Amino acid sequence: MKEVIILRGPCGAGKTTLRERAYPDHYVIDMADAPKAGFEERFSWLKRKLSRSKDRPTVVEGIYAPDSPSLACLREVCKKREYATTEITVMRPIEACLEARKGDVVRTQFIRQYHHQFD
Repeated sequence: MKEVIILRGPCGAGKTTLRERAYPDHYVIDMADAPKAGFEERFSWLKRKLSRSKDRPTVVEGIYAPDSPSLACLREVCKKREYATTEITVMRPIEACLEARKGDVVRTQFIRQYHHQFD
């Protein structure tokens, strides 16, 4: 059974650092690399990437705020494909997230928009 690790949390929380240290040999799908388009196109891109990873252990990294439609869809795809799925929420105080992304206007906006949803 294919293993999928979902790393979720606000920008600047340390998802990429955790992925690089804990899962260096896993196939990586980072939603930051997804097309900057609408939900449908981004989700289609994710499903294609999951298919391309074959049976390799895979890490999917993204914000995936609680109750978000994208998280619900990802969970449903993993369930339908019978993937062994583990979700890990990576979190740290908003000040630390903002400091980690200082100078990155887009990610700073995402931190302000989503951080409170993980409390």
